[in-house]
Amino acid sequence: MMKLGPWGAPVAMKNSEQGVQPPNTPVNTGAPELDRLDWDDLRLFLDVTSRGSLRAAAEARRLSVNTVRARVERLEAAYGAPLLTRTREGSSVTAAGARLLRIARGMRQGAEGAAARPLPGHVRDAVRLATTEGLGVLWLMPRLGAVTDRLGPAGLEVQFSYDFRGLPVDGIDVAIAFQPPEEPGYDAVRIATLHYMMFAAPAYVAAHGCPIGLHEVARRRRVEQSAPGLHTHILDYILGPPQSGSPPPIRTNSSAGQLAAVEAGAGIAAMPTYVAVLSPDLVAIEPPLNLRFDVYAVFSAASGDGAGVRTLLDWLSHCTDPEANPWFRHEFVHPRDFPRPQASSSTSQ
Repeated sequence: MMKLGPWGAPVAMKNSEQGVQPPNTPVNTGAPELDRLDWDDLRLFLDVTSRGSLRAAAEARRLSVNTVRARVERLEAAYGAPLLTRTREGSSVTAAGARLLRIARGMRQGAEGAAARPLPGHVRDAVRLATTEGLGVLWLMPRLGAVTDRLGPAGLEVQFSYDFRGLPVDGIDVAIAFQPPEEPGYDAVRIATLHYMMFAAPAYVAAHGCPIGLHEVARRRRVEQSAPGLHTHILDYILGPPQSGSPPPIRTNSSAGQLAAVEAGAGIAAMPTYVAVLSPDLVAIEPPLNLRFDVYAVFSAASGDGAGVRTLLDWLSHCTDPEANPWFRHEFVHPRDFPRPQASSSTSQ
């Protein structure tokens, strides 16, 4: 288990065998011929199982669902057994699929180990970070200056993702996720905890009054973020289901869009408390929701010793340091107790 300076020991990973598939493929009772399998199809199979559905993998790869389905069926034909079974929740891996999954993961881990050892004189194009859109756009992007200088010729590439399960994603070195991956060969470090409250703009409060208590919050128009991996229905358990006569919610897949709508007075929203730093005029609605989500930096164990990955992890740790940024602490800190931000500090971290 590696150490990462101020990060402490990375979190141990667990095995996962969850996925999706079409039935009625003849089963091969003999030993599968692995040399007949296409590595690109195997990687797509890994993507489908890690993301939980054909559609999620198709969106991540920018392919049609029919293309992903056809390639999985081609892999099944070559392997000689059904690999995935459709369920009401999405899909699950068959016994044969679980065997192939273990083989494919071993192959990928070996390939990543080789890729992490560059040839002498080789300079990598860029270190690649995948991050959730809200934390990436609102918090990390304004702070890129410090890390890009330290990366030198390698450079940095940032991709925004609405799937919060993190790695494995082809070509990504570090991913921000709301849970550590269950894939073997990956490490994760908790870098922050997000706490949620309902917020409203001063213009909204002036026009409609500030809701008092969660019962009244449930009657107001909400601006909701709806995206893969997000569970907006959690609010229904806290606030109760939408009530008769309540205004319909506004939904978006963008955290930045949600914040912009709330700032414009379109409605109220459950958002991480750090938005009170970005938009100090927002009104935090009592009581707190007691919703808390840990945030992890996920990376391949094989690449964790690379200088670029270490630099990126150190920068992420600095950006979310709980001492300097109490809104990222594991324990809840109310926005009224946040230090007032310095005008010059927002881009210097």
